[in-house]
Amino acid sequence: MWQSRLEFNSGIDCANFEQISDNCYGGQNGNTLAEGESGTLGMTDLVIGQYYWIIFDTAPTSNSNCWFTLEVTNGSTGSSPIADVPIIDGPAFLCDSETGDYSITNDVNGASEYEWFIDGGLEDTSVDFEFVPQGPGTYEICATGVSFCETGPGSSPCFEVVVAESTTAEIDLVACLPNCVDYLGNVYWRVHNRPNNYSQCCRLR
Repeated sequence: MWQSRLEFNSGIDCANFEQISDNCYGGQNGNTLAEGESGTLGMTDLVIGQYYWIIFDTAPTSNSNCWFTLEVTNGSTGSSPIADVPIIDGPAFLCDSETGDYSITNDVNGASEYEWFIDGGLEDTSVDFEFVPQGPGTYEICATGVSFCETGPGSSPCFEVVVAESTTAEIDLVACLPNCVDYLGNVYWRVHNRPNNYSQCCRLR
């Protein structure tokens, strides 16, 4: 028989979470609390800036009313200010047909995710960021560490990305025996025609 459930979870939303309390009450096989009875949920290794949820999962036919008290036995109920400046890493040059993936390489204590800005405008709030250029030009990517309680300093300097226009070109390249040609890191060599058993120059168009 399903009983009303009480537990602590961590996660960014109600679809992505895990239980962090070392015990719970109710559920399919859990211990229930009688009216007026109290219980304790224990937790360790909590992370500053992380999202935590108190879960009251009542049975569909239950008319449960839950009262709870949070007692802070050590430390503070507030979060420490986010003082670390995010350092952005990712490609500095893109074609206008490409996208770039950017991340923070240093530890930003207290931040659970980042606000990502393109030329001063907020684009996304996430851990990592995919930049989709709107055309050729020079863009400035900035990031700020955030949590539920705090907003930290922005990246300084920000990250400059140059987006070049994609072009299509025809390249005539002739390589004559016995030479090979190295063009932009690719080596082209002679073509040997069998069964006629002759060699000819390569031509790349």
